Amino acid sequence: MRKFLARLLLFVVSVVVFGGLALYKIETDVIKSNPSELLVQTAVIPAEWLPHKLNPTYGYGGSPESLKHHQTHNAQGFKYPIPVAKEKGKKVIRIFGMGGSTLYGWGAEGLKEYDNHPHLANDETITYFIEKKINDALRDKGVDFTVEVINAAVIDYNSAFHLVYYNQTITEYNPDIVFFLDGNNEFFGITPWNTFSGYKNSSVNIIESFNDRKPYFTLYVAARYLAKFSNYFNGLQYKALSAWLSQEAPTINKIYELPENFDGFDESYDIRAKSFLRTYAQLKAAIEFDHAKPVLFLGPQLVNEDTAKLSPKDTQILAEVQKSMLGTAMRGEFMHRVRARLPRDFASIGLPYYDVSELAAPENMDKRLYIDYTHVTPVGAEIIARKMYGPLYERVMDIVKERSTKVDAVQ
Repeated sequence: MRKFLARLLLFVVSVVVFGGLALYKIETDVIKSNPSELLVQTAVIPAEWLPHKLNPTYGYGGSPESLKHHQTHNAQGFKYPIPVAKEKGKKVIRIFGMGGSTLYGWGAEGLKEYDNHPHLANDETITYFIEKKINDALRDKGVDFTVEVINAAVIDYNSAFHLVYYNQTITEYNPDIVFFLDGNNEFFGITPWNTFSGYKNSSVNIIESFNDRKPYFTLYVAARYLAKFSNYFNGLQYKALSAWLSQEAPTINKIYELPENFDGFDESYDIRAKSFLRTYAQLKAAIEFDHAKPVLFLGPQLVNEDTAKLSPKDTQILAEVQKSMLGTAMRGEFMHRVRARLPRDFASIGLPYYDVSELAAPENMDKRLYIDYTHVTPVGAEIIARKMYGPLYERVMDIVKERSTKVDAVQ
């Protein structure tokens, strides 16, 4: 009995001592710190029908330099510097850009191998350069219209999530043109799969893990709550999320799964392509129902580039990429075959398609274009914008003519 009481006393003392030390740590490092400086480490948060939505408080409370790269989401949840009214003026042409992390302007924060490159600021993104270039051209021609190019990209998105997001949100803002910049999240993989039920961090997986009380998912939720108070828990939430995705998520994301060889490639990819072509056909129908114009662009991929045209820095980055499955020779060949197919695939559903996946050129060999395998620097973003400008400007001018004709008819 005495031994039991002694052990119990030792346990109680240990709990008091270590508990007191923990509370002291929280008191000094967490509670007395300014939560607003730590709240905003996460750019995206889980959404009800989508894997993510943008965190509207991301970056608030940081330093001026930090704010430039972090405080970039407006109240509507777009990566756009000002609020977007649902109604637009008669002389406003509204373009929405939908895509994943490349269009968003995702960086490599926390990844030393890619120089911890920050996420792009609003005046460094593809959409910013497109908006500026089109508006400059309209002014030069004396056209009395203004174009808004709103960045509605969210990391991890592909056509299935575009379809949900468009019908849930974008349609309410009266778009005139909707373009997609897609690639890595969409076309590169051989296994047929259903994005709505099988994507790695979709709400389907989250709900099942919540109901099953999965340990890593539970740790992720707890750490995520505490992340607003402490950088330690902010880091822990990502470790828990990664562990959950790799060990506990009830379905496996096979988006990057490649074939062992290319025997019967076209026949196999025909089956894979049905899933995304069906979804893009639905997107096209929804956008045209709103009297808007859809257009699709194939986004940049470092392994698509001619290595003879890359800068020394991009060559170094390519070497880092090739250490993983994302950059192997097999993947490069796979992407080459997919690119050759996509024009006819999208022609089959009547969706305008343009390939802007190569950025490197001799005149840019002194510039870093890529952050990693698909995310681009501000210089790379401006080059992509120049490639996308022509098709978008052509559609803008069609709208200008349509509206001017209507005005003349009324008069």
